[in-house]
Order: sequence, then structure tokens, then C-alpha cells
Amino acid sequence: MPAFTQGTDRGRICAPREAFPGEPWFAATDHETERARFWLPTVDLPCVRSALDFHLTAEARFTILANGTLVSEDRHADGTKTAHWRLESPCPSYLTCFAVAEYVRTYAGKTVETDDFRRILEARSGRSLGRFFDEWFHTAG
Repeated sequence: MPAFTQGTDRGRICAPREAFPGEPWFAATDHETERARFWLPTVDLPCVRSALDFHLTAEARFTILANGTLVSEDRHADGTKTAHWRLESPCPSYLTCFAVAEYVRTYAGKTVETDDFRRILEARSGRSLGRFFDEWFHTAG
């Protein structure tokens, strides 16, 4: 995949730099309505829908998010990890996205670990979050 350029219609990447040393590290995509074509080999029209299968690699300290269900996450000896995300329900290219950052979940000013957040939501809803969203998007499309 070509590298993102900061703040263009191809996506957004942010990192600390001399003028802004406190900037967070993150990368994210935004394709509304027909901008996926700038980095993703695709037919970039809202009426065309495809299943998605992403293998994204970043430094191990980052959380890697993308469309669909997290299939696997493998750590590598060089300090990186690769996340495999899959969305089996067809999706238009403008909804294709990923985000990589050091995410922190908080509730009432307290940090909530990702596993705790998922466990609590699944216990309250009685459903697997991955399955819930997959079913919801599948029936919505």
C-alpha cells in the first residue's frame, strides 16, 4: 500500500514532530464518498460492494482496527504485530476503513481495559459483539 501523506484525501496520519511534540501517533482512512481509489485497488463506486480481508502491520504498542471481525493478531520478533480483519458481508468501498493508534477506553474518568469492556458489554447484551455487528450489518445490507 502506498504511504499516506499527512492530511490528504487519501487518509490521515499524525505523529509527534518538532513543532508539535505532543501530537499522538495515529493513522486512519476516510473514503466518503469516492476516495478509496487513492490507495485501495477497487471499483470505487457506492453501488459496488465487496467482502474485505485485511492484514495490517504496525508497532506492537498500537491497536489495529478495521472493518469486520478480528480473525487473528500475531506478534513478530521485530516489535510489530499483524492484525487480520475480515468482513464477509459485502461493503461499499467508501465504508472500508482502518485505524491504528494507542487507544484508551475510559468510563467515568477511569481506564477500562479492552477485554473488560468487551466482557461487560457481552454480559449485558447476552451476545458476542463480533457476531452482533456481523449480523446487524449483514441484515442491514
